[in-house]
Amino acid sequence: MTISYRTRFGGVACAAAGCAALLGLAGCSGGGSPSPGGQHTAAPTPSTTTPAASTSSAASPGPAPTGTGRSAASGGDGSGGNGAHGVATCTTSQLRVATGQRNGAMGATQVQLVFTNRGGRTCVEAGYPGVSFVTGDQGDQVGSPARRQGGGYSSVTLRPGGTAHATFRYPQVGNLPSGSCKPTTVRGLRVYPPDQKAAVYVPLAVRACTARGVGVGEITAMRTGTGTVR
Repeated sequence: MTISYRTRFGGVACAAAGCAALLGLAGCSGGGSPSPGGQHTAAPTPSTTTPAASTSSAASPGPAPTGTGRSAASGGDGSGGNGAHGVATCTTSQLRVATGQRNGAMGATQVQLVFTNRGGRTCVEAGYPGVSFVTGDQGDQVGSPARRQGGGYSSVTLRPGGTAHATFRYPQVGNLPSGSCKPTTVRGLRVYPPDQKAAVYVPLAVRACTARGVGVGEITAMRTGTGTVR
């Protein structure tokens, strides 16, 4: 018998079979405050899903994922306060995060992580989300968190219903030595929106390396729209 239910993680809904306590950990922020790279406004996008009812309880910060290199899932340098022109930074509870377009080529897979403003007020996203693979009912981190790709970034203003995206790129483990990679099947991703300490769980059943520093993924800064993979 398959049991489907809805649970909350870091203020954002997760609906999946067997999601259980997978959404356990929260405790790091992914991006920084806006750099002077410019500002974009995302137009509202029709939504086909209904946001879950809000709750007053907040996720308790837990231990931050650790890893080597400049990882997007380690602590950010932003405050999570006001964004461009006094518009508040988007909070985790205000966002719905889902996978978008996906494409595999040259030994790697790219998938768009799409952030939708499901709240009733305009907010700003700027910087890098924190991303790591997780597995098991407790949401145990697998391998190292994704490293940041690229340089500067611009702020993206999200009106209610507007979208922004970041591209997550991860190696196809079949192209890596199994002895050093130690591959396993993961359940999904733990995603921290920029400047937030509460994360969301995004289902994504793929193979990933359990060994730290091997087969490490990359994440881009936030950009306007849902994105297109090439």
